[in-house]
Amino acid sequence: MIAHSELLLAFKSIEKDLSEEIKAFQIHKDKDLRIKIEQRVKSWPAPLAKRILDELFGLGPLEPLLNCQKYSEVIVGGFDRIWLKEGVQLKLSSEIFLSHWTFTNAISKILSECQCRTDFHHATANGNFRGYRIHVAQKPLVEGDYEICFRRHFSEPWSLDEMEARGALTAFQKEYIESLLIERKTFFVV
Repeated sequence: MIAHSELLLAFKSIEKDLSEEIKAFQIHKDKDLRIKIEQRVKSWPAPLAKRILDELFGLGPLEPLLNCQKYSEVIVGGFDRIWLKEGVQLKLSSEIFLSHWTFTNAISKILSECQCRTDFHHATANGNFRGYRIHVAQKPLVEGDYEICFRRHFSEPWSLDEMEARGALTAFQKEYIESLLIERKTFFVV
C-alpha cells in the first residue's frame, strides 16, 4: 500500500504543471498530455505511477474499489469520503481522491459513460455503470459538489441461507421469513 503522504507529494509534483484550464477541461480528453505524464511517471514505483495515472485519467481511488468483488456498495460522499459496504458492515475507506478537480472529472466520466446528466434544476440521476446501479445527487441537494452511490448488480440473488451466513439475517429472522413463505403470506422487507 502506498503511503498517503507519498501519493499526495507525487500528485502535487504533476498538478503544479497543469493549468487551471486543463483541470477544468477534463484532463482525460487530452491524449498528448497523457503521453507526457506517462513518460514522466515511467521511472516511479509501479503502484505509485498507476495510482497517479488512475487519478488523472481514470476513476482515481474508485477504480480498484469498484473492481473488488467483496464490496456490494461503494458510497462517495465527496472527494475525501468513500464508504464501503462489505457484507452488512459499512466502513470508511482510507482511499480518497487527491483533489476536488480529479473527483469532479471522475464523476463527469461516470455520468458520461452511463449516459446520465445532472444540473442545478435536475440534481439527481440514476443509471447503470459497469455492473452497478448508481444514484447521483449534486448541489443544491447535497453539501458538497456530488454524492454518488454504486450498488452492485448480483448475478445470482442471495438465498436465505447465504443471507444468514453473511450476517444479514439472524437464525430467528430466517426461520420467520421461511414460515411466511410456506404460508404464502405477503410481507415487505425494509
